[in-house]
Amino acid sequence: ALYGALGSTLKTRFKGWRVAIITTDSDLARTSGLPFNNTSAPIPHGGLKVRLHQTKALS
Repeated sequence: ALYGALGSTLKTRFKGWRVAIITTDSDLARTSGLPFNNTSAPIPHGGLKVRLHQTKALS
């Protein structure tokens, strides 16, 4: 619910902005409903493997 609400808010209030989310769980990023076009390979960070999910400018 949190990621879905975040995605809805970003899509309605931040049109034209690019968004990036760093998370250990790619499924959570996908539940945001944001149109991610680029996802990094896993990056070790503090003992966790995180991924950077990026969008183009939101329309």
